[in-house]
Amino acid sequence: MIGNRRALITPLLVAVTLFVGEGVFAQKPGPTPQPPQNMPIPTTRDSASQPNETVQQAPPSKQENKAIKAFRDTPDGEADKKTQLGEDFINTYPQSRYRPEVVNWLARAYLVKGQVEKLQAEGDKEMALTPSNPVSLAVLGSNLSRAVTPSTPNMGKYLDQAEAYCKKSLEVMATAKKPDDLSESKFTEAKNQTSSVAYSGLGTVAFRRQKYTDAISNLDQAVKIGGNVDPVNYYLLGKANEAATNYDQALAAYTKCAAIPGGMQAACQSSISDVKAHGAVLPK
Repeated sequence: MIGNRRALITPLLVAVTLFVGEGVFAQKPGPTPQPPQNMPIPTTRDSASQPNETVQQAPPSKQENKAIKAFRDTPDGEADKKTQLGEDFINTYPQSRYRPEVVNWLARAYLVKGQVEKLQAEGDKEMALTPSNPVSLAVLGSNLSRAVTPSTPNMGKYLDQAEAYCKKSLEVMATAKKPDDLSESKFTEAKNQTSSVAYSGLGTVAFRRQKYTDAISNLDQAVKIGGNVDPVNYYLLGKANEAATNYDQALAAYTKCAAIPGGMQAACQSSISDVKAHGAVLPK
């Protein structure tokens, strides 16, 4: 259920200015797909964190600019074509400054199609990059954790990979330095929103492993710093608390989930009835 709600399109606003070694890119974002599962909307301003060094990038070539334009200009409704253009771009320009924009779009496309193998492969590529991009890693890890279901072959392997991507994202951000041209508040906001996605992935992994205490801890952190806009986090937080017989806390999470417009409302309303049957009351 978690991985297949295509209608769920309330996005996190992670498309704020992110920290980079050589400054903020000024390009305007191209067409952005509607993100399933409340994943953040990336823009060309999202880029790799350079925590301890400045990596000089050569200006994009004419061919690279032409390729990214073709990717952006392809309508979101032509998902197969846009996905192919994105994959071709990553293969041709693996160190491109536009890479995060393309990778994050591909992550959502793979989630919609349930292509866990491609999500894992893209995450492995990001892990191999130096420095890694914390936004892409968080998105890939969270998407992968939500795409996996109990019937997914080799589920444990994919959960291990999703966990590794999210932990790496948090590790990179922990040592990231604020660029001179970015305010402290915007820098903190960007880190918090990206961290929220990473914690959501870790919480979902723990939930799939039936480690409910860990799931609750990570999902609590995700909703605390993520702006309270992702009903999936609240739904999973409710389920984890319900499994741990924390019925009052489960009711609180389901109530917040049900208040967010979108495809999760019916499931959360039903879950409210379930925990009330156990005598749950909203914590004061």
